[in-house]
Parts: sequence; C-alpha cells; structure tokens
Amino acid sequence: MIKDVDKFLDSHLLEDYILGVTTVEESSMVEEFIASSEKVRTLYNELQENIEWVARKSAIKAPDTAKQNILSRLEQSPLTVAKNSNFRVQAIAASVAALICAFAALNYWSKDKKNSDLLADMNTRLEILEEENNAIAQQLTTLEFERDYINDAGTERYVLTGNAKAEGFISLAYWNRDQRKAFVMVNQLPQLGSDKCLQMWADVDGEMLNVGILPEQTNGWVEVNFLEDAESLNITIEPAGGSDHPTVADLVANVII
Repeated sequence: MIKDVDKFLDSHLLEDYILGVTTVEESSMVEEFIASSEKVRTLYNELQENIEWVARKSAIKAPDTAKQNILSRLEQSPLTVAKNSNFRVQAIAASVAALICAFAALNYWSKDKKNSDLLADMNTRLEILEEENNAIAQQLTTLEFERDYINDAGTERYVLTGNAKAEGFISLAYWNRDQRKAFVMVNQLPQLGSDKCLQMWADVDGEMLNVGILPEQTNGWVEVNFLEDAESLNITIEPAGGSDHPTVADLVANVII
C-alpha cells in the first residue's frame, strides 16, 4: 500500500478515483489520503470542482448531494467505499467531448509536473471548450436569423452581376422595408488587388449614398445600411477602405429596386 503522498499523486489513483474507475481497495486508499493529507484534499476538491464545471456548462445540473456525500464519508471512521458513479454518469451524459477533454488533462500528470501545472492545463482546455461552445452557439443564432430573414415575406432579393470590369462577379442583395434591414452576400468575386474593394451605393433622389463595403470572401454575408427611399443599388470599385463618393467610371453592377 502506498504511504508517501508524492508517490500516491504520481500513481494516478486520485484521477482514476474521480473518474470512478478505481477498485474497492484503491478507493479506500484514496479516501484515506484525502482525509489525512491537506495537499491531496486540496487537489481533489479542485479537480472535483472542474468536473462539476463541465457538467454545469453542459446544462445538466450536478447532484446537490455530490459533495455532501463525500464529506459525510470522510467524517466516518473507518471510511466507507466511495460510490460517485452517479455523478460521473451524469457528467458523461452532459458532454462526452467535455469529459474526454477533462480526462486528457487529468492523465497528463507526470512526475516532473506540479499540481498547479495540471490544474492550469485543465482550466485552459476547459476555457477553450467554453469558447468553442459559445462560438458554435453564436453561429447557430446567426444562421437562424439569416434563414428567417431571407424567408420573410417582406424580404426582396436582387441579383447584381458584374459587367466587363468585373466578369464573373455575382452578388445577392436582400432588402426588407418592414424590418428596415438590408444584407448583401457575394457569390463570386472579381479579381481585385489588395488595394481595391467593392462598395455599394444606393440612388436616393438622384444622389449616390454609401450603403457599405462588400465582404472580401466568397459567400460572405454582411449587413449594409438600409435606406428607405433607395431607387437602385450600385456597386463600384473603390480604393481599399472605401470612398466618400462613388467612382462612377468603375461601376461594375447595378439593379433597380
């Protein structure tokens, strides 16, 4: 039986215990170290909190009794065998990917690694996971809005195709007077240098007003200025960053709306 704290930490038994894969004898040993060593107890609590964090981030609440059950067992003498499988199952069900991430971080433990290094690595992985989840959620929200906007009965669609100055250029303009919103999506881009851009203008009472700069990537979707009394949409080639007034000689596409 392991007696030394450092050897115990190097044995991976604490990580295995948290993941619920220890034997009865191993669980008893782990619980004894948790009860007798402040170093082990502190690390255990921090790792346990990280696992619970994974469950919370996955929108499944960890059992309210999880920590209390552990504390109750530690207060008993002799210690009873830990049975934390219910919580482990819920964490896995909450997010398999998140638990794999946590498991990888836990098993990254090696003799030349300090406890703080392990925790820092695990927290970094969990932060990355949270950022990825937030990014995916934002993308889904954007896609749902685009779908609803395009399918809205008040949304009008206009196709702008390039002339000889921008052969192959195709862009779609979406105009919704009820929502007072306008978007442009570029399907195909002409060959422009890095010092040039495509800028859209709206003809309002004979004056060309800036609507916005088109995205530089194919299938790029961008919101542009909605102008209530626009009579036509016009796209010109302008210096990078856009212009205050359109270069009419470099008009590449236009459509009456």
